[in-house]
Amino acid sequence: MVIKRFTYQVRGKVQGVFFRVHTVNAAERYGISGYVQNLPREGTGPGDEQRVAGEAQGEEDALDKFFTEVKRGPEAAVVRALEKNEIPVKEGETVFKKVRWGEQPPV
Repeated sequence: MVIKRFTYQVRGKVQGVFFRVHTVNAAERYGISGYVQNLPREGTGPGDEQRVAGEAQGEEDALDKFFTEVKRGPEAAVVRALEKNEIPVKEGETVFKKVRWGEQPPV
């Protein structure tokens, strides 16, 4: 069993569409720990990008399934991009949290 951890950022129509709830549900389904958080929009025009970001940790196969669901998003979302980067595992982390914009993510 290989445990990995990733930072991730999702861009598109991902705010106001229950994207974070969708992400928490996927994490719980696959035994993923970490968090998800809204970020400020990028740009100032009608095509500006909404962003959601976080960290996800779990077994490699479970992470693949989790990121497939994140990339699909809830029905009202439009995901334009999913970027992820592997980072060191956090020992002892067991929950996945929805973090409010402006709050510090879990350490």
